[in-house]
Amino acid sequence: MGEALSTVTVTRIPTITMTDTRLLSLLHFGDSAFPTGGYAHSFGLETYCQAGMVRGHEDLERFLLTQLEGSAGPCDATAATGVLRAANRQDLGACHSVDLTLEAMKPVREFREASRQMGRQTLRVAAALTEDPRLVEYAGDVDKSLAPGHHAVAYGLAAAALGWTAEARPPPISTRRRRSSWARRSGSSPWGSSRGNGCSGACTPSSSAWRGRPRPAT
Repeated sequence: MGEALSTVTVTRIPTITMTDTRLLSLLHFGDSAFPTGGYAHSFGLETYCQAGMVRGHEDLERFLLTQLEGSAGPCDATAATGVLRAANRQDLGACHSVDLTLEAMKPVREFREASRQMGRQTLRVAAALTEDPRLVEYAGDVDKSLAPGHHAVAYGLAAAALGWTAEARPPPISTRRRRSSWARRSGSSPWGSSRGNGCSGACTPSSSAWRGRPRPAT
């Protein structure tokens, strides 16, 4: 008997080599898996789910849009941009001022502590990776309790160290971390993983409403 012949189909997958280290670092820091401890905080989403106020895709999208347009955009993103500009001027005093302002603008204790915890971890990781003097000094101030160390401030300082610009569009970090936090805590999603992933994209265009607004000088 003759031996059976088998055929092998080879599929060529095009690859793209990323050469812009600034973009690579931006994607790295913007990833929901970046070790800031953000997975442990739902920023209210878990409570809404347990209360039955967020039951599916549409409810989740409304929650995320509210977070983006009411908090992440006009507060944290604005602060991060101000810190980036201040750090580029070597003005850490202005960074401290923004940090204290954020401390006052976050009256909910859980939100405030989550922001500080994520900020401290971002500062430690960014300072260790870059050895940038501004990051190292500010991380030291936070460790000495001389500054709150909110996440937006840490993000702005990392942006200055890694050469990001205020016009760069990172992934919707707050959006993905809030969704990822719920999924990781519950082990499942009532709206399904594919529908949940779609919420990030659905919320992205709306962020342009605040991205184009004038920002206060620091």
